[in-house]
Amino acid sequence: MSNAPIIHDYPAYSIHEPQVAPLRGMPVIRSDENIMIYMDGKYGGLWHEFSPGSVVSYSLKYDDDPIEAVQRAKKLGHKLKWINKCAVSITSEKRAKQWFYGFELGDKVWFEGEAFTLELDWNRNVKLVPAD
Repeated sequence: MSNAPIIHDYPAYSIHEPQVAPLRGMPVIRSDENIMIYMDGKYGGLWHEFSPGSVVSYSLKYDDDPIEAVQRAKKLGHKLKWINKCAVSITSEKRAKQWFYGFELGDKVWFEGEAFTLELDWNRNVKLVPAD
């Protein structure tokens, strides 16, 4: 549960202000925490759930060598860090309330040692663009 101030509160989940990296002064995203990103839509804005990921975090999760995994990914031309949109489902079962950190397109974020800007991709997903 987050003690950060709440941006929006819904029955199923709450969205909180993101943590800020003390040395960088920008919000932090982590590969083990899904986030919400506010996106304008045809019928107004909506919050969408996303899952950040990286070659390093994936390799550590599955007990692989992260250095070797990065070298292999670079050799194959793969991205080293990414963000995926999460699927949505409707359920009638009771669930514990979830919480997420909230972001907007254009936000600069700190993710595993690098600064990125959250930008809209061609297919209405979000992409991590290296920040200046």
